[in-house]
Amino acid sequence: MSKITRKKPAYIRKYDYIRYFYRPKDEWFYSTKDLEKYIHDLILTNIQNSSLIFDDFDIDDEKNLDGEESEIDTYSLINEMKADGVDLDENDPKVFEGNIIDQKSKLYIEKYFVDYFNQKDINNIDIIDFSKLKLNNEQQFAKTMEYLQSHNYAIMFQPTFIARNKAIAKPDALINDGGKLILVETKGTTNPKFNHLVDIYYQNQIINEALKEKDFYIDEYYLCIVKYELLNLKQISFVLTKNCSLSKSGFATPKEAQEYIHKLSLKESTKIKSLIREAISDFSPNDTTIKSLLQNKAELSSKRAQGTFEKKYSFFFEKDETFWKIIDELYDYQIDNSLPSLIPNDKYNSEVKNNDYLPLLKDYYFSLCDKNGNSKYPSLQFSGHLIKINQAIHLYRDYHLENLSFDKFISELATNNELFDEQYKKSDALSRYLKYICKDNKILTYAIRNGTQNYFDKLKSKKVYFDFESLNIATRVVDNYPPFMQVVNQVSVIFDHGDKNLKLLPFVIIDPINGINKNDFKKIIDSILPNNDLEICKQYSYVVYNKNFECIRLREMAKYINEDEYFKKVSIIVENIYDLADFFNISSAKLNCQIILKELKGFYSIKKVLPLVEKYDYESFKTAGCKNYKTELVQITNGKEAQNASTKRFFSLISDSEWKVTAENLGKYCDNDVRAMVAVEYFVKNILDGKVHQ
Repeated sequence: MSKITRKKPAYIRKYDYIRYFYRPKDEWFYSTKDLEKYIHDLILTNIQNSSLIFDDFDIDDEKNLDGEESEIDTYSLINEMKADGVDLDENDPKVFEGNIIDQKSKLYIEKYFVDYFNQKDINNIDIIDFSKLKLNNEQQFAKTMEYLQSHNYAIMFQPTFIARNKAIAKPDALINDGGKLILVETKGTTNPKFNHLVDIYYQNQIINEALKEKDFYIDEYYLCIVKYELLNLKQISFVLTKNCSLSKSGFATPKEAQEYIHKLSLKESTKIKSLIREAISDFSPNDTTIKSLLQNKAELSSKRAQGTFEKKYSFFFEKDETFWKIIDELYDYQIDNSLPSLIPNDKYNSEVKNNDYLPLLKDYYFSLCDKNGNSKYPSLQFSGHLIKINQAIHLYRDYHLENLSFDKFISELATNNELFDEQYKKSDALSRYLKYICKDNKILTYAIRNGTQNYFDKLKSKKVYFDFESLNIATRVVDNYPPFMQVVNQVSVIFDHGDKNLKLLPFVIIDPINGINKNDFKKIIDSILPNNDLEICKQYSYVVYNKNFECIRLREMAKYINEDEYFKKVSIIVENIYDLADFFNISSAKLNCQIILKELKGFYSIKKVLPLVEKYDYESFKTAGCKNYKTELVQITNGKEAQNASTKRFFSLISDSEWKVTAENLGKYCDNDVRAMVAVEYFVKNILDGKVHQ
């Protein structure tokens, strides 16, 4: 078991304040990294000491299945780790990019405000980076106050403010404009989220309290975020914005706009996406309550909507004493040597943000068993398509379901209206699941036979199975490209020319160290097509698992290549794409076909389905040449690890000799993904043919 330490900081920090809203009390002062390691070790111990079958407790591939770019804020990540006293691994690509964002964002902020002062004919500007001074917090605070009073026009990076001798603020940048202060917080994302607003609020409260007897006040607020625009290889840019999403998940392109954007050129679609980001609520207030949000959000125009908003985010609309009550509670909390209880708690799923290690916590609850091997938390075994974690916590807490087996819990869920509110039963996904899972006591059960068979029959005898791996970072991997785009650098392909003789092609992996270019994209697309004659290519089904990811990547590559030939090639692939995930995705309402596998508990990723193929239809597993991700693929076992390896190479953190070995392991992993598709297809057919038995 790994050691885990809890160390209360001398002063409450913004990280502690934000954690107050999404962590239970006994987890406030642990670093995220330490908690993750601790929980992971607990899971391993629980599995080893029980008979529980635990197929996959890793987070599935980092591919965003709805097509939006998944943005990891590496800048905030490394700053929180530094504040928690975590040693940074300089060979970690997230740390590497976080440092790049730190350096380049400071240069941008400096230039922006030098120009700002010059436009006002103020040329005598002082610039200081307090983070480079080797002073303790109290000395930093004294130095900050001294500097403020002696430099009328200054750009200050990471000054220090201490309020009531309890709380500390170190804003990323603070600009002194003759006594009026401009607060800037930097985020390594194009995606301004609600928790960033909480960050601004905290900094505002602490700085104003520290300066309340001085002739200074905060006049403006900005977020410095990654700018969503086209830039060349290795570049990254920033923009100051007063905009922020009220959603804790941040920006997302409306679904009705996605198809329209797909049809535009890369330049046009980037411009529109940038405009959508800029159309988020203004959070620049003159008062400290940030009520101006209500004036700029159309859907909050009604009194009912405003009331809902104020109730949901009440801590923004209370008097300052409420803020300080939270600070006092954090400050007064006594630290002891006890370990975190990790009992399900509503705070894990906060309105401000979700807990950073929520997926790992769900896996931990899944691993907890009684002496008979039954999970103690059956309601927490479900996919979010069926029961959201806050609903599951409610069920556990109010009904003490830990002693029920999974089967008994399903039965209770299906029949007990008091146990499970009618509003949840209205969910199409849950209703279908309960309807068919409760028909009999079989582990394997399938529904809507005719629709399922009809969908399977649409699969052509000639098939191409393929799978992409990618990089996804703020720094441009491709010339003239937007940030945080999933850039494909690897594809594995299997051909079945109609004779069921599987032909696994040599995997294509592009060394990303010098970036990805048009020819690389052409090579990837060409490797998928089974023939040079495009009319022959139309005779094939192009089989994937979760088609949104592959379809969007293909369209993006075609846009970038910008040649009629490749638009035609991509069009053939996309128009003949076949998604195996549709058999198992019970949340999908568009298809009248579903195979409901009881052991999936509402999940449907290929990493979840493949173990059931191995368990119940080993012949299909063997025929496809699959390997067990956990026991036979040691070096790279999931998409997160694959993406991390390629990103390290892009940042030159892997040598040529190391990359050669890494590339082989990446190939083995990606090849197994396409073999898994073959196995799943055979599995589905055998279920429909009645050849799979419990």
